Amino acid sequence: MIVDEVLKHFDHEVRTHPIARAGLRVERFDKVICLTGIYNYVSSWDFPPGEANTAVAQVAGHFRSRGEELLWRLYEHDGQRDRTDVISVALSAQGFVAEPSGMFMLADTSASLQIPRSETFEVRQVASAAAVDDFLAATDQAFGERHTDRQRAAYQDELGNPDHLLFVVYVGDIPVASSRMEIAGSFGQLYGGGVIPAWRGRGIYRAMVAARRQAAQERSLRYLSTEAADSSRPILESLGFVAAGRETTWILHRP
Repeated sequence: MIVDEVLKHFDHEVRTHPIARAGLRVERFDKVICLTGIYNYVSSWDFPPGEANTAVAQVAGHFRSRGEELLWRLYEHDGQRDRTDVISVALSAQGFVAEPSGMFMLADTSASLQIPRSETFEVRQVASAAAVDDFLAATDQAFGERHTDRQRAAYQDELGNPDHLLFVVYVGDIPVASSRMEIAGSFGQLYGGGVIPAWRGRGIYRAMVAARRQAAQERSLRYLSTEAADSSRPILESLGFVAAGRETTWILHRP
């Protein structure tokens, strides 16, 4: 796998041409493309450094006027360092706050991955409204969050969508972990991967990655991508992922 070539495919297939799933729509602001709805996210942009202040101010002002949160993610491969630095300064000036940076990681789905089966837990793909509730319950406990009714409705609307897969890990009938995969072009994008504290360190995270890789292989996808915290990076590297550069998410919080 040649990382630079895969990154070009990722930018074209995933970022420049985003898919508006349930609860989302694509909005364009001059040279900035956003996904908006259940969350608001800047997918891509195409403005020179000299226009950064104006472009960021326009987009920030729009979402601030609506009283909504906005995410803007910068990837290390987005351009030369001086370009990303200029955008970072513009984001900060508009009130965006940077989250701790993570590592953008890629994997080729053709690589074999054998994860021993466990008699303690089972990974299942979500296929019912009740299982969506289990997914959200596990997610809330794993990440210390509280889902909204809007999020539940969006996930239920996505049931049966072959390009949006949810997974729950059960111990008996108790949901203890959750993860999901979105399909765009030749990429399976991995999100979540949260395990409730009492069940961490038992191979559940690895099993969820394996389940999603298998699902990607069944759909003839070429690559997997994910944004990994530093704590997750060693596990992902042991599963065949390679580091493709740092990424930082900037958040414009609600007024």
